[in-house]
Amino acid sequence: MPITVEWDDEAQTIVRWDFVGRWNFDDVKAALEKSVSLRKSIEGKSSVILNFERSESLPMGAVTQMIQGMAKMPDKREMVVIAGSSGLLKSLAAIYLKVRRGQNDKLGVVDTLEQARAFIVQNKG
Repeated sequence: MPITVEWDDEAQTIVRWDFVGRWNFDDVKAALEKSVSLRKSIEGKSSVILNFERSESLPMGAVTQMIQGMAKMPDKREMVVIAGSSGLLKSLAAIYLKVRRGQNDKLGVVDTLEQARAFIVQNKG
């Protein structure tokens, strides 16, 4: 499976998506369903790490899909952190933040999975 979704921590406060190799938006839809299901199984809020460290490239239409996917995420989301980000992913995140003003505190972009975990700890409300 090109995208796996699982809890990143035992406390079930972070859901991690691992993008491996080539993937498409059908894979993203399946991952989104799993992510929502995991987060609905807990009481409090949780954060999401989108880990692209082992992803090969972004499919066509990534800007549109990113904006639509972020808008569909449930209110129980504390923040989303994109890890392993290429220049293109950083640009997409910047576009998203411009389109969806007011979401700046809910989206982080870092280079590694470890930095994503640290970002969440530092920015928890």
